[in-house]
Amino acid sequence: MDMRELRFPDHTFDFCYSSCAIEHIGTRDDVIRHLNEVARVLKDDGVYVLTTEIHYGKETIEDPNNFIFSPDCLNEIVAESGLGSEEKCIAGITPHKANYPKPPNVKNLSFSGSDSFASQLLQELPHIQLLKGKHPYTSGLFLFRKRPSGRKRPAIRFIGLDPSREFMEAGVAEYRRLLDRSEVRIDPFSFMPGGISRYCTDRLIPPGDEIRGPDDVETIFHTDYYWWGSERRRFEVVLHTAGGNGNHDLDLDIRVHGYKTLASSEVECSASLQLPIGGESRIGAKLEITPDDARCYALLGKWRRGSCQFDRIKVTSAPAR
Repeated sequence: MDMRELRFPDHTFDFCYSSCAIEHIGTRDDVIRHLNEVARVLKDDGVYVLTTEIHYGKETIEDPNNFIFSPDCLNEIVAESGLGSEEKCIAGITPHKANYPKPPNVKNLSFSGSDSFASQLLQELPHIQLLKGKHPYTSGLFLFRKRPSGRKRPAIRFIGLDPSREFMEAGVAEYRRLLDRSEVRIDPFSFMPGGISRYCTDRLIPPGDEIRGPDDVETIFHTDYYWWGSERRRFEVVLHTAGGNGNHDLDLDIRVHGYKTLASSEVECSASLQLPIGGESRIGAKLEITPDDARCYALLGKWRRGSCQFDRIKVTSAPAR
C-alpha cells in the first residue's frame, strides 16, 4: 500500500506505527502527505509512533528517496500535518568513545577477505551513531498524537541536543585524525550489485544467478564512496591477471569519482589514469588527489578496449607523504 494514500476510512485506528520508512517515501511534500493520511485514519487522540533518521547538525541531508532530517526540518514537516508531539525526544548520549560516529560501511575500509577476523568483527559490531561524509546522524523514535481540530499541536522538544552535537563534533575530529595517519585496504567490489564482478574469478556470477541492476559490461571494480577529510591521499590499485595474459591490446581507465555529501546524485570524475595492459601478470596504478572536505570518493576501473579475467584486485588508500 502507498504510504501517501492509506486505503482506510477516516477515524479507523487508535494506533499506527512505522519503522525507518518515512525517510524513504519520496519528497518533503510526500512525507507531509503521509503524515496527513495517518492523521486522517487515526481517531481523535490516536497515537502514531515512528522511527526515522535524524542528523545532529542543522542541515537536512536529502538524497533521492532518502532523508536524514534535521530536528528543525522534522518539526516543520510535522507542523504541516494534523499531528503533534506527545513526548520529548531524549537526544543526549553517553559521552564515551564507543558512541563516536562511524561510516555505516566502515567494515569495507578494513578489507582482507570476507572471512577475515576484522571483516567478521566489524560486521557484527553494532554502531548506532553513523557518519554520512562528515555529518553525524542516528535513528530516533517519536510519538505523535492526533489532536482534535482547534487544539494546540506541540512541537518535538529535543532534550540534550547541544551537548550531543559537541560530542559528535569531537568524534568526527577523532575519525579525521585516524584517516590522516592510516593506510586502509578497501573492498574493491563493495559498490557492485551483489559484490559481483564479471572480470574477477572469485567474484563471478554464481551459476543460475543474475546480476541485479544495470547491465554494466564495462566496470571491472567499483569501491563504495568514502569521506577522506581534506589531506592529500594516494590511491593504489594492483590487478593480477588470471593464468597469465597473452592479449597485448587491452586498456582500462582507473578513476576517482566523487559527489557532494549534501548532493549525492551529482557524481563527477575527480581524477583518471589510462592503464595499458600488456603481457604482464601484475599491473599497478597510483593516483593522488586532495579531497574536498564536503565530498565523498570512490575508486573504480572500467575497460576502454578489450577485456580479460583477474585473479585478485587490491585497492588501498594512504596519506600522500
